[in-house]
Amino acid sequence: MKKVVIWSLALSTLLVFVRCEKKSTHPDPAPVLSMAYAIVPPIIVVDSDVKYTVRVDASDSQGLSDIKSVIMDWYRPDGSYLSTWRLFDDGGTVQLPDTINNGEEYSGDWAADNGTFTYVVQRGISSDSPFAIAGDWTVVFKARDYEGHVSEKTTKTILVVFPFTGICQTDSSGNIISDDPSDWQPRLSFPDSTSNDIPSCYGMAPVYPNPTSDSIKILYALPRMTSVVITINSLPNNEIVKELLNIKTISPGYHSITWDGKDAEGNDLESGVYGCYFYAGFLRSYGDIELARTK
Repeated sequence: MKKVVIWSLALSTLLVFVRCEKKSTHPDPAPVLSMAYAIVPPIIVVDSDVKYTVRVDASDSQGLSDIKSVIMDWYRPDGSYLSTWRLFDDGGTVQLPDTINNGEEYSGDWAADNGTFTYVVQRGISSDSPFAIAGDWTVVFKARDYEGHVSEKTTKTILVVFPFTGICQTDSSGNIISDDPSDWQPRLSFPDSTSNDIPSCYGMAPVYPNPTSDSIKILYALPRMTSVVITINSLPNNEIVKELLNIKTISPGYHSITWDGKDAEGNDLESGVYGCYFYAGFLRSYGDIELARTK
């Protein structure tokens, strides 16, 4: 009986020891690679002097010196994959596939400022580039350290547009006089203003009247409750001169808003062509508005 008890105690001690050894050799949890990403401005005009900037901020990550690279996967507006960029901290290099260089300008480097480590890439888009496809591009970011740990994916968007080629001219009732089919897409037919119908998809109608001497009406359709942002931008530099709307939740239906031709300070803007940009959920739409001031 004593032998049985002794052997049982010995076996129990061995099992506890094995469990402790197993626990003590368990690898530490993967470090948290908390990164902040931005693409500024989120709208770029093909063949313009304005370049967009990709900023990667690693200041909040655990173990800054361990960040080896940032990977950017680019997807066309139709959702298909185009290419992957790799931003390395070794000498501040940017690795781009040969198929997308096309003589475009870009530069990139790591920079440290008061403990904030940022990777900056500046790049333009030429008309012969595979990036010269109008629409909303998706960029998926992820970071990797020297031990192979990868951060969670972060998605950003950039809207690519082409230089001004004309406007969709409309009369005071919204009838199209001459068209620029690249503007105000996707287009929907809007019912009478008293209709309570719910549209089946997101869409817009050409603004009217266009050109205008003072105010212009912007119509948009929402199939579900969503956030909406509408801005008026100067061309060709795409600086926002007025934010017409920025609401987190708007009910589904057919909506309209009027722009009075003024900037954010209430000043009358000069005659010229301005871009109107519409953001609702994942939809991005745009069109050109011509202000024709009368003397």
